[in-house]
This record gives sequence, C-alpha cells and structure tokens, in this order.
Amino acid sequence: MMKFLFIYLFARILGASQAEVKQFRDHFKDTLLVIHYNHPYYDSLPFEKILYGPIFPHIVFYGPAGEHPEVRVVPTHMGYFFSKVVADTLQTYPDFDGYIFLQDDCLMHFWNYLRLDKNKIWFCQNEIRYLLQASTQDPAGWTWWFSNPDVGMPQVLKQLPLLKESEKKQLTLNMGENTIPGQMCDMFYLPARLAPQAERLCKVFENVFCEISIATILCCIEPLADWEKFNYFWTCGDSGQLVRSKYDPALDWMHPMKFSLRENREFALAMFQAHFYSK
Repeated sequence: MMKFLFIYLFARILGASQAEVKQFRDHFKDTLLVIHYNHPYYDSLPFEKILYGPIFPHIVFYGPAGEHPEVRVVPTHMGYFFSKVVADTLQTYPDFDGYIFLQDDCLMHFWNYLRLDKNKIWFCQNEIRYLLQASTQDPAGWTWWFSNPDVGMPQVLKQLPLLKESEKKQLTLNMGENTIPGQMCDMFYLPARLAPQAERLCKVFENVFCEISIATILCCIEPLADWEKFNYFWTCGDSGQLVRSKYDPALDWMHPMKFSLRENREFALAMFQAHFYSK
C-alpha cells in the first residue's frame, strides 16, 4: 500500500508545477526535518516520507526505542523530555542552516512557509498566553503536570540558577518577572545560528516536561518580537477526526493526525494533492 501511494504521489508531482516543487526543495535544501515519535510505533514512517520527502531532501527520525534502521533512538519518557532529542539533533547534525522539529502526528503545511524567515525562530508564540508563575502553586489550575515534582515547575525552579545572566534577562523581558512560559511544541523551527545556546539550554532543562522546557529555552534566547508566528490548530485526545472536520490549508500545522489510521493517510494525501501537488 505504501509503495503504491509513493508511486501515485510521485506521478502527481510529475504533473504538478516542476518549478514550484523545485522552488520549495531548493528553499529547504539546507534544512533538516526532524520527525519525532513519542512511542516506538513506526509503521507510519514510510508515509511521512511520502508526504514530506519530495520537498525536504534531508529528513531524520527519532524514537524512544526499537531497532528500526531509520530511527535514531533517544529515550524521552513518552515525549516528556523532547529537549533531549533537540540537543542530540544539534550535536549530531551540525551542518545545516536550520532545523524543523515535528511530532509524527502533526500535519505540516510546508506550502505556507516561504513567508517565514529562516534566520529566525518559528513558534506559536502568539499563543504563549499560559504565563506560569515561577512557584509550585498553579495559579489557574492550568494543567496536570504543573506541580509534578519530577517534570513540572519544581524541576524548573531547580534549574533556573543554571541560566546565564543574559538568559535570565531575556526570559524576563519576554515573559515578565518571575514567570515561565508554557506552550505546545509539536512543531517549531530553530536557525543554526542559535544552535550552540539552544543545545546547552536543552541539557539544562532536559528533565522538564517539553511544554515548559521548549518554550522556556526559546524565550531565554531571543526576543519574542523577533520570532516568526505560526498559525495552527491543536487539540488532544483525538486521532484525527477534528483535524479532518476543521481542516484549513492556510494554517501552518494541525494536530493530531494519526497516520497509523488509513482514513487519515488518505485524507492527508488528498489534501496535499489538492493544495500543493496538483497546482
């Protein structure tokens, strides 16, 4: 089935505007696409290559376990410690101009990305509205992991003294006094110029839940005003029905879309054909 889909999509590409496909492939020729699996269920990996391979010449896959020949294993405790994947990527693959980090169940609309400056951070910072006070008491009942002593705010407080003064200052300028950001991190982009600092900070926050650690790391590095904004749809506890019902190709990414389900693969393929490959 996967082989048939690849052949079919390749045929569609041949019928698409070769100039446009080449434009995007050239645009991302020095970008590494990093696709991460929270769990070692890699059956959808060939389909990810079908969707993104024609545009991204460089793709690597990460997962927590298993012996898949195309998966680099980094344990992350169900994705909690995704910063470990980011650190490993920056250390292992240093020869790229930028890095797109993508969860395996996130649908990426790359055709919207020519507007984004590859020398800047790309993140959904227009939605960093969950301003978590740097204490062990959740001021708004925000989420289940806030007060978790192993991965939540108590762990963050242990690590804050390891920040450089310049990083503490930038974090405060971005978020205000005594405030830590929290945000979904199913997709983001990091330019290579920020890789050394990001790699160090990933190790500082490697035992912090990813929805705190990634946003905090980025907020320690650059002013929010200098970031590129993602437009996106995010929900959880769903395998793809909501994404299909609310599908919008103008969004930069949508989550979740479980490609282990045939109906999701067929939907994604049809949308990619309709909104890019058949133009």
